[in-house]
Parts: sequence; structure tokens; C-alpha cells
Amino acid sequence: MKFVKKYFVLIFILLNQISNAAGIKFTASVSKNPVAVGEQIAVTYSIENADVRGIKPPTFNGFTFLQGPQQSSNMTVINGRMSSSMSFTYFIQATKEGKFSLAPASATTNQGNIESNEIVIEVKGTLPKQQNNQSQQQGGGTKSDLSKDIFLKVYVDKTNVYEGEQITATYKLYYRVNIVNYQFDKLPSLNGFWSQNFDLPQRAASQENINGIVYNVAELKRVALFPQQNGTLTIDPIKMKLTAQIRAKKKKSNNPLDNFFNDPFFDDPFFSPVENVPVEISSGAVSVFVKPLPANKPASFTGAVGRFKMNATTDKTTLSTDDAITYKVTISGTGNINLFENPAVSMSPDFEVYDPKIVENIPQEANPIGGNKTFEYLIIPRVAGDYKIPALEFSYFDLDKKDYVTLKSSEYNLNIKQGKNQNNATVNGVKKEDLKLLNQDIRFIKTDAVDFKKSNTDNFFGSFWFWLLTVTPFLFSLGILIYVKRNKLLSSDKKALGFKQANRLARKRLMAAEKLMKQKNEKGFYDEVMRSLHGYVNNKLQIQTADLSKENIIEAFNQKNISEELTTTFIHTLDNCEMALYAPSAVQGGMEQVYKNASDVIIQIESKMM
Repeated sequence: MKFVKKYFVLIFILLNQISNAAGIKFTASVSKNPVAVGEQIAVTYSIENADVRGIKPPTFNGFTFLQGPQQSSNMTVINGRMSSSMSFTYFIQATKEGKFSLAPASATTNQGNIESNEIVIEVKGTLPKQQNNQSQQQGGGTKSDLSKDIFLKVYVDKTNVYEGEQITATYKLYYRVNIVNYQFDKLPSLNGFWSQNFDLPQRAASQENINGIVYNVAELKRVALFPQQNGTLTIDPIKMKLTAQIRAKKKKSNNPLDNFFNDPFFDDPFFSPVENVPVEISSGAVSVFVKPLPANKPASFTGAVGRFKMNATTDKTTLSTDDAITYKVTISGTGNINLFENPAVSMSPDFEVYDPKIVENIPQEANPIGGNKTFEYLIIPRVAGDYKIPALEFSYFDLDKKDYVTLKSSEYNLNIKQGKNQNNATVNGVKKEDLKLLNQDIRFIKTDAVDFKKSNTDNFFGSFWFWLLTVTPFLFSLGILIYVKRNKLLSSDKKALGFKQANRLARKRLMAAEKLMKQKNEKGFYDEVMRSLHGYVNNKLQIQTADLSKENIIEAFNQKNISEELTTTFIHTLDNCEMALYAPSAVQGGMEQVYKNASDVIIQIESKMM
């Protein structure tokens, strides 16, 4: 029976592999056929349902190679069935007439080597000189052509990732007409992702060849995305409003002078009137498939995904009970370094371990995201003796090994001597560790003998101590009465008290942003305001950093009965800050208005929650 079962399992695996192999498609296509001499075309090789590890294109005999490959990928899930494809596009230019055969391209995949089909391209005639020069560089010049002359695209470097693995999304604007001004109409709502924006250098627009047409390209936004849940997630589109300048059509006229300027000699943008046309464009959405992390997570795994190293040091190993140890744990590498929790330090009950101070050094221009993060633990010994700081463990999911890796630090031997403070001394040979008294001091009673028979009670009456002990209860009662009355007065105006405390909190939160505003540092200012708002909801609503999405913030505000108006203002302020990082001029009122809005919304929400 076991043999029959194994036989059927083997047959199932074999049939599954055959089915997968049959689903692979490797096709070659061309953007235009036939073509003219001097015309540029795109040759695209698409591979479906295979993990591509390398591609080798043919030699483009009879053509001039321009650039490539441009790589793109796509993944779809229909009725639970997933299919993926990857495309490689090469741009070539016809140089002479005739029929030319492009040999099959070859590709290496996870299921072996495969070849595409052969392509035969016919080249005949030549492009008119004007068309050849202008069709590649200049837009169509009419409103109906604008969809081809200006558009947005979003590129992602991968569409099949693990939970917590970085995806880099790049938003680009392609145009062949003059753009007078632009503004973001809607930034992408990245539901299910934790995001970090890259600092983009100021540089002139580049050029790219798409399907044989050369476009000016401006990179608008680049962002690192870390998926926080598995399944199929959608990267929403980015939307823009802009004004494009196009050449206006010349009207026919009976005036000979007007007809003179209609001569083709004057068919040049310099002589042509222009028209400003409002345009709304969108980049389109992208789907990403996120795989869950394996279930065999180590106990020391706190969410780190990437490639990391760890180093742990202590500033001293010999000290007294009056002193403290600074234990530093530095984790460096690339991955979701902003998101994982601090490693746990396990010490004997004879030590107090405080929450770590966290120092981050994470450059915002590096891709992939990386840097180092240092956790500084303050450790205070309470009892003399010989102890150890045990080896610290830190686990992460390694994207190269596709498995968990556990790093271990060195352990440190500690020699703790008794300090001047005797509160931590042993009692009758019994150590404090045997008493198991934590977070409190042992105060000892002075045992010097007192002979009460020799005390002169007669001298006590009428003395300073007599009057002090007599008056103290009355003073104490009076103090309580004043305190209660003051609290009643304050509680009678809870709203004023709430606003006072909320105002203090808002100023504290936005202190760094205010300094940057005075320094005219726009980028730093908007980034700091975003951090302040995120930090506020992180602390006030107990939303973890990895879960700081707009949807979670709205839901948390609803649970706290914060009004829809205040919630909308908070989210709108966040959107304004994010938009200002890419187009500061698009934010109305500038830094002063954004600072006021952020301060007001924190004050209003804080006072409502008191």
C-alpha cells in the first residue's frame, strides 16, 4: 500500500512539472513591421511563467543597436491562479532596405534553457527628412496627440517578494512637449506597505527611447516599500495636473501676408503660436505578490528581513555597585532596519536593565535601504559578585539563503565590587538574590542602644521639638485643604487645562521642525513634521511603526471618537508634507502654514483625548 501511495505521489509531481514546463512561453515581437530606412523600432522578448536568470539577444544584423535592454515584469492572480511575465526590450534602427531575419534569443530559467521564435523584418523606403527629425523629438502638437506626448509610469524592481523585503518603486514623467507647471493631484496610498522616500539629486531631465520614440524623462519620486502583510498588494497610481504648451493650428486667411508665413519654411516652433492646455495624467497601478515568511521563526526573531551583521560591546567589566555599565549592540546591513524591534538583553535579577537608547545612521539616498542601528542599554548592578552578560542573540530572515540566520555576540565576565552605598550589602550571610527583592532598596534600622530611662522627659515639654510636633498636624491639614481647593478650581475648567497640556506637547513634538523652518531648510522641515505626526500617533495610539498607514490611523482615531473633521485635517497635513518633499511650491502657505496646521491638529486631538 505504501508503494502504491509513493507511486501516485511521484506521478503527481511529474505531471505538475510537465504542466509548469508547458506553461512557459518565450515570444519575440517587434513594435512595427515593415519599417523605413532610418526608423527606430523596439524588439521585445517576453517570457511567461519562468524565473529568468539571464537572456542572450541575437546579433541585430542589418540594424544599428541603440540601447537596451529595458526590463519590466508583471504578475496577475486570477481565480487563485498566478501567472507572471518578464519582458526585455531592445531599440534598434534600420540602416538599409531589404528583409532581415533576427535569430531566436536564448534565455536561462529555473527550468532550463529556452529559445524564442525568429523574427523577419522588412525594411523599405526612407522616412521624409522632416518626419525623421521631428517625429522622434517633437510632440504631435495637437490636443488629441497629448496622450502619446506626455504620460506617467511607475517601475518596480521586483513583483514577487517576501514579507518585509524591500521593493523600490520609481515614478517617471515622460514628455515631448513643453510643460509650463505641474502639481501632484494625488499621491499613492501605499496600503499594506511601510515606505521610506529616497533623496533624489537635482539633475536635468534625461532621455529614453520607448518604442522607437525619444522622450524627455523626469524622475519624480523614488520610494522604498516594505510589505507588512502577505498576499497580493497593490501600489496605487500617482496622479498629476499640469499645463502643456502645444503648437496652435494656423488658421487659413485671405491675407497674402498670413499665407506667406504659412510657408513650410516657417513651420518651426519659434514662428508657431502656442496654446496652454491643462492635462491630467495617472501612472497606473502595479500589483505585487508577497510571500509569507517561513513558520520556523527563532525565539530571537523580531522582524528583521535582509542581510545584517551584529556587534556587541561593553564599556567596562570591573566596577562597583555604585557604577553602571553601558552595553552597546550595533546591527548593520541592508533591509528593513527601521522596523525590527530591539534585541532582548537577559540579565540576572541582581541587575537593573533599562530600555535602550536608540541611535540610527540610515542614509536616505542609499538603495537598498541600509545603515546601522545602535541600542545602548544602561545596566546597573545591585549586588557584589562575579556575573556574566550572556551571549546576545539576534535573528533575521536572510534573503540570499531564504532562511533564518541567528547571530550571537560574545559573553562578558563581570566583576562587581561592593560600593560605598551599603544598601546592597548582604544581610547575615544571605545575599539579596536570595531575598528576591527587586526595584526597591533595603533600608536598615540603626541598632544602637537607647536608654529610655535616662531620657529627661521634663525637658521635652515647651521645647522646639514639642512645638514642632504640635503645629505640624495643623499645617499638614491646611496644606491638604489648599491642595483640594486648587484641584477643584482646575478641574472646573478641564478644557483650559487640556489645551494647556496639549499646547505644551505640540511645541515639544515640533521643536526640531521649528528650528528647521527658521533655517529655511524646506526638505528637512517637511520630513521632521511628518516624523512628529507619525511619532504622535505612534505613542498616543500605540500604533507600531510598521503599521503606520493612513487607514490604521483613521481607524484608531475612530475608536477614540475623534471627529471626522479632525481626522481629515490630520491626514491632509500628512499628505501636504509628503507632497512638499517633491514639489514644495505646490503646498499653499508654505512652511509657516504647515507648521500651524500640524500644531493645531495635535492640540485639538490631544485636548479631545484628555
